[in-house]
Amino acid sequence: MPGVNYLHTRLSHLELTTTMTTGIAIFQNAEKAYMENNPQKALDLYQKAIKRIMQKENVLTVMFAQRPRGVPNDMPSETLAMAFRNFCGFLRDPAMNFTEATAPEAYKFLSSFRPNSENKDFARFTSTRGQFLLKCLQISALMTLGILAWDAKDRAKAAKRYKEALELAASEPLLTTAKPAVGLETWVAQDLRETRDNLRMLVQNDESNEEMLRMMGVQGGTTRREEVVVPNVRVEAREGNTPIQQGSVMSATDKCGKCGIRDVKMSRCSRCKKMPYCGPKCQKEDWKTHKLNCVPAA
Repeated sequence: MPGVNYLHTRLSHLELTTTMTTGIAIFQNAEKAYMENNPQKALDLYQKAIKRIMQKENVLTVMFAQRPRGVPNDMPSETLAMAFRNFCGFLRDPAMNFTEATAPEAYKFLSSFRPNSENKDFARFTSTRGQFLLKCLQISALMTLGILAWDAKDRAKAAKRYKEALELAASEPLLTTAKPAVGLETWVAQDLRETRDNLRMLVQNDESNEEMLRMMGVQGGTTRREEVVVPNVRVEAREGNTPIQQGSVMSATDKCGKCGIRDVKMSRCSRCKKMPYCGPKCQKEDWKTHKLNCVPAA
């Protein structure tokens, strides 16, 4: 998927004096494990550092008060965000092969950052800045879950997670401004741009797939998770624009039965439970036509 490369940034040039039980010390051990080409140990230590800080330390503790030279603009100064950024980077990198199946504990931990989860550690993000930091972590987690779903060929789930990330960020001017602040804001703003691009790609491919189905005389491709079996359908490419041939295509989005707009999940006709609509206005205007084919759901 274009735009999902996530650069891992090491801060080994920082000289810090810490005890071996602090979040910063665990983070440094994770960096060391990465340098020693032990990604599994590094992933486990990043997760351990995140948990340690969230449960025992000040969630806003920073790695450096002033940014050293050479640190990228998208590297947060908060130790928690820094560890979470690298943790998500490992899960996003297909070369690492960390998936729900191969790294179930890490996947479960990542999923615990979804906004509707009951993560008891969220209660420690009490200040305004703390709440903002938590929202940033949740946005990054949702994008990562979307990428993992895409890699698992679950396009519908990927679209849903991307949409959740964008909705969560919509009310945060610090993330939607044209020039976000260096550090935490820049990191998440970049994630959001990639999230928008990835969701747009899913919608565009749904539109292309529906058109190809129409040209082949096959009905379908208009409702989310609808799978239509057809031979040799081109779906989105993964590497170098090389087409991928599959025997079926599944829609990631719904298409409004009246205006044709697409979105992640629309309400359905209450009678047939099938026809999606973007809102009551379109549903009401389409009823005269839809009622001719509307069969009550069993």
